[in-house]
Amino acid sequence: MGRRLSSYPNGHTFYQVHASQADIKKSQANTIYKRVANEMKPVLEFMKLLLEINEGHAVLSPGENLEVNALVSKLGDTETARRELDLLARKFRVRHDGSDHSRMLGIVKKLEDWGYAVCTNAEREVFQVTGKIEIHKAYLDLVLENVPGAKDDFEEVELQGSLL
Repeated sequence: MGRRLSSYPNGHTFYQVHASQADIKKSQANTIYKRVANEMKPVLEFMKLLLEINEGHAVLSPGENLEVNALVSKLGDTETARRELDLLARKFRVRHDGSDHSRMLGIVKKLEDWGYAVCTNAEREVFQVTGKIEIHKAYLDLVLENVPGAKDDFEEVELQGSLL
């Protein structure tokens, strides 16, 4: 099949790679690079923005609702969050009328186009996160497990109401 298994130095994580560099076509590599640059990075940055406006209390999970109006109201008067939203709107390449609402709606609709969300109530602008978001969590887990020092950048989350 032209593939082989490889692993990181710690030996805990395995992944599939091409057996030979000659097997990788330039067009395939270009397609993957474009997807990472134009889709995956903006989605991760959107997740980061949500963490900031939710004060670190929420991570996107399958089945979670994204209510555009609620997200915009959480931006509040913080200039930093609004600046981040504007940068994200540019990265997502969404058209907007200059308002925070149109930027956020454009971003969430782009998430819907890419398969990360589905519209559950168009009138109220409510979207539900799909299972596709799990790929980003798996990627983050892979990085934390295999990149030296990556865990140092993350704080342990204290579980509220955890069982004894």
